[in-house]
Amino acid sequence: MNVRHRMDHEPLASGMLCAASPSTYAISDMQFSIVIPTFQRKDDLRACLRGIAQLDFPRKEFEVIVVDDGSPEAPTDVVNAYESDLPVRLIVVPQNGGPAHARNVGARHANGEYVVLLDDDCVPEREWLTSLATRRREFPEAVIGGVLANGAPDSLCAEASQQLGEFLYRYYNADVDNAGWFMSANLACPRTAFLAIGGFDESFPLAAAEDRDFCDRWREAGRRLVMAPHAIVRHMRSMTFRQFWKQHRTYGRGARHLHLARGKRQVAIPRREPLVAFYFRLLCAPLAHSRGMRTPVLMLLMLVSQLAYVSGFYAEDGTLPKALTPQARGLNA
Repeated sequence: MNVRHRMDHEPLASGMLCAASPSTYAISDMQFSIVIPTFQRKDDLRACLRGIAQLDFPRKEFEVIVVDDGSPEAPTDVVNAYESDLPVRLIVVPQNGGPAHARNVGARHANGEYVVLLDDDCVPEREWLTSLATRRREFPEAVIGGVLANGAPDSLCAEASQQLGEFLYRYYNADVDNAGWFMSANLACPRTAFLAIGGFDESFPLAAAEDRDFCDRWREAGRRLVMAPHAIVRHMRSMTFRQFWKQHRTYGRGARHLHLARGKRQVAIPRREPLVAFYFRLLCAPLAHSRGMRTPVLMLLMLVSQLAYVSGFYAEDGTLPKALTPQARGLNA
């Protein structure tokens, strides 16, 4: 790929440098634009693109847009390596603006009818796009959410995060044809409608809760979310305990921004059941999905995840006593 740089003046991409090679496929054939935000994770991105190159979906019907969010060294070499296998483009944002901004930039440059969001540390299974396309034919105006599987099963912390995510999907998405929320790591949306509601809210500074906010606004606009249970990507991130704490504390920080965003829109989110019942079922989820000595450890990690979440929420608000912050315990850099 001969990398070209130019200034882009579109509203969501102002001041951006774009490196791209033009697609050899007709835009009229393009069903999906896969948008991958990335920041300083070349190895993860390489594995992600390798998985996309093995999809069973016609090449002329999708493109890949990698949005580098201000990495010190753009992954030009990684993208170049897949030029012969994929219709792939690289967009380089000169300053880190966060994943919400990076996804919006990718959507602005998309040619497909649907924008498909994929995280750079996820690897899709071969039938991923085919499964999304099947649900798209059933619900052409809906947001379609796929499923995340654990790609690091030997990591207890990764397994705990996986089981937590699966619990929340069962809780919020019991009706797969009228779901409540999806993670942005595996989500497809009609491009025109995505742009019409403003994409992701770029005031969310972290990779946390911006997807929940997007799904809130999508539903508030009277639109539907549907699940594609067979559209599977594997999250390949192994975790230490320190990383586990930091991740879930970040989710709590994001939840604080979500709370403020809902307040500005004067939106009340109905509670489905008493909190005690919800958290009891959450903490006991590993009993049904794991075996042996891993089970009590996973239950303990479920509890730790919620402590980290609460810590992040109130620390972001500035109201958490210093003695309760993770910094005081040396758990978070």
